[in-house]
Amino acid sequence: MKKYDIHSVMVIPLVIKGEAIGALFINHHAAPTVFSRPQIDFAEKLGTSLALSLENAALLKAETNRKKRSQLLSSTASKLLATDNPQGIVYELCQEVMAYLDCDVFFNYIAVEEKQRLHLNACAGIPEETSKEIEWLDYGVAVCGCAARDACRIVAEDILNSADPRTDLVKSFGIKAYACHPLFSGGRVIGTLSFGTRTRTAFTEEELSLMKTVGDQVAIAMEGARLIQALGRSRDELEMRVKERTAELATAGELLERVFSSVDISLAYMDRDFNFIRVNRAYAEADEREPGFYVGKNHFTLFPNEENERIFKKVVETGEPYSVYAKPFEYAEHHERGVTYWDWNLQAVKDAEGRVGGVVLSLMNVTERVRAQEAVRVERQRLNDVLEILPAYVVLLTPDYHARFANRTFRERFGES
Repeated sequence: MKKYDIHSVMVIPLVIKGEAIGALFINHHAAPTVFSRPQIDFAEKLGTSLALSLENAALLKAETNRKKRSQLLSSTASKLLATDNPQGIVYELCQEVMAYLDCDVFFNYIAVEEKQRLHLNACAGIPEETSKEIEWLDYGVAVCGCAARDACRIVAEDILNSADPRTDLVKSFGIKAYACHPLFSGGRVIGTLSFGTRTRTAFTEEELSLMKTVGDQVAIAMEGARLIQALGRSRDELEMRVKERTAELATAGELLERVFSSVDISLAYMDRDFNFIRVNRAYAEADEREPGFYVGKNHFTLFPNEENERIFKKVVETGEPYSVYAKPFEYAEHHERGVTYWDWNLQAVKDAEGRVGGVVLSLMNVTERVRAQEAVRVERQRLNDVLEILPAYVVLLTPDYHARFANRTFRERFGES
């Protein structure tokens, strides 16, 4: 300190909920060499304000992570609803989940009742020739076989240092942490879905919860598709089967309804002319209505918007999905709500020949997140302005002593670098 003619130093810990997350350093380079009581009081208030700002930033980060999770679940639900072959899009969906979780491998096995074995439906992260070697798996073999046999989740951690023989297969792939969830339908196991990572030794409970939710969505869609396909194969059977087919169709409809209600995202299913066929309760409650109110009504009669109508028509014409984040919207019937912000995803629903027969719209209200971001931005700017003009050396250091900020007084004395 003497080298830079600094006579005294004040260190204010930045504390959030009893835990120090950093420190505020204020230096004196001229007489008097002792900080006055008002200076100390001001510095303490400044430290408290700065800690609150950092806490707001942490909350914003958590909200951003929640948004990404909700967007992922919304996307998987929309795509599963828009396809009649959920097994065929598992690879695409799981690639998105892998990217979100920062995983390196996934495996999706399907139970084949005739052979009493598991068949590899989709996987990623291992060589193609290796996937052929593990195409068929017996119950009770490896992690997936045990999860299917025992009908329970298996989570393996720190695998490279584990003696558990069930993990030998994934250990050979260099996997450090691995989680396998059985896929259920009607209380029976219809397959497994697992994810693994080579970069860390364990998963968080939040990550495991996401894996289970995606697995549940896939299982529901797969069973619904199976029932619908079974109905198609049985259409030429005797008339005495009519009641059975009707019951199975009702079951399939209930399964699809579970997909609608299993996420807290607003979902709406419309025909190609944008007449509502079905909405979930989250969608209806956003406008303070019951789900049945929307059935048969046209979206743009209820919510006229030329820009949005052009977007909807383009999705129907091209069959390509459309996504937008934090799009502003104002309710025509609820001006008191002001401008709200929404993330939305619009997926085309295609038939077996690829023709668009309708659309699935998923919405998430992100108004609070947008307002929180703006509040944090304003608070940060206010703090920066105060620190910048403070007639004392101010440097903000991270716990590992990297300077995040230096005010004008400090830069003028010690330079910019």
